[in-house]
Amino acid sequence: MSEVEAEKAQAHQDIDNTPGLSDKQKADAKAKVDAAAKEAEKPTSTLRQTQMQ
Repeated sequence: MSEVEAEKAQAHQDIDNTPGLSDKQKADAKAKVDAAAKEAEKPTSTLRQTQMQ
C-alpha cells in the first residue's frame, strides 16, 4: 500500500468516525479525499516532484 493509499484509508476512517455527519456529507467528504489522493498519485504532481528531489 502506498503512502497516499494509507492516508486515504485513514481519512475515510476519520470521516466515518466523525459524529453528526449525514451519509451525504460523509460521501461528499470521501469523494474529495479520493480526488485528492488520485491527484497525489499522478507522477506529475508537485508533491511527488518535490519528494523526488
